[in-house]
Amino acid sequence: MTIHEQLLQDGWRTFNCPFREKRTCYARSFEGYAKCNCNKPKNKQVEVYHFPSNRIAGLDLPESWHVELNGELPDEHWIRMSVEGLQAYDEIITKVHDLLHAWDHLVSIIPPSPESE
Repeated sequence: MTIHEQLLQDGWRTFNCPFREKRTCYARSFEGYAKCNCNKPKNKQVEVYHFPSNRIAGLDLPESWHVELNGELPDEHWIRMSVEGLQAYDEIITKVHDLLHAWDHLVSIIPPSPESE
């Protein structure tokens, strides 16, 4: 089974991202993790991007997958965390959960801004 097929089977959905032209994009929400400050009713979402093999500036770049999590912290600052260059489905899923745990930790240690209380 391909990585694309595994992601779809596990509940990831594809979407068109205007900032990631010519790349396949996937998103999935996860229950049980801290909510984003700007989107509290919704579960935390993670995105996965596929980068096909390519030749840029004379370099052969292998196919890879990138995992990205971003959101608004309690102090109203935005953060973007990503892991790039992944090659296997198990790596992708491990990094998804690593980023979700990092997100939870940051949310737990950053106090809310005085204006948001």
